[in-house]
Amino acid sequence: MEESKPTQGRCAAVTMAVRVALTEVESGRAVHGWATKLCEHGIRVDTPGAFPPGTPVEVRAMAREGDKAVRLQTLGTVLMADPDGTGVEFTNPSDNLHEAVRRLIRYFPSLA
Repeated sequence: MEESKPTQGRCAAVTMAVRVALTEVESGRAVHGWATKLCEHGIRVDTPGAFPPGTPVEVRAMAREGDKAVRLQTLGTVLMADPDGTGVEFTNPSDNLHEAVRRLIRYFPSLA
């Protein structure tokens, strides 16, 4: 996910309302932040410079409102880290992952 990808048609901007945990696969070190961009190919989280580019991470997010809950959990690779956040590309996007992203956007329209 390059910096320009979140603004392309296949991605939806998400307000700071979905809490995300990024965990470095090798060390288990975790950081938490808010999703600021989300699409079927990756996510941008407001954790400035949490991990350097190329770092494999586990991405976990959950949103709940009333009886609606959507959980997203997958592996990714940090593609960019700057003062505004960390961009992660999902390494093996599956149909289940794509459905979780679509549900986040559909069921939580205030986030999109």
